[in-house]
Amino acid sequence: QGLEALVVGNSDVLAKPIVSILHGEGATVTVCCPNTAHNFAAYTRSADAVFSAANAGVNTIRGDMLKPGAALIDVGINPVKHPETG
Repeated sequence: QGLEALVVGNSDVLAKPIVSILHGEGATVTVCCPNTAHNFAAYTRSADAVFSAANAGVNTIRGDMLKPGAALIDVGINPVKHPETG
């Protein structure tokens, strides 16, 4: 309770269930898309917890876009190649 949460994305499979669970736990939830939200980083910096459920690619949310102590939970399924091993 009292958690300020941000859910990035709006998919029926991932984002909407996360929003429902967070609401059920008493969190204040904001939903946005990194491609359409004006000043996306302002949303990420204001949240206590950021749930990335968008197919937005690697490094869409960087450490400098989070407030100190915030949690970032990435539920993406996109493979990322290691720069040295491929």
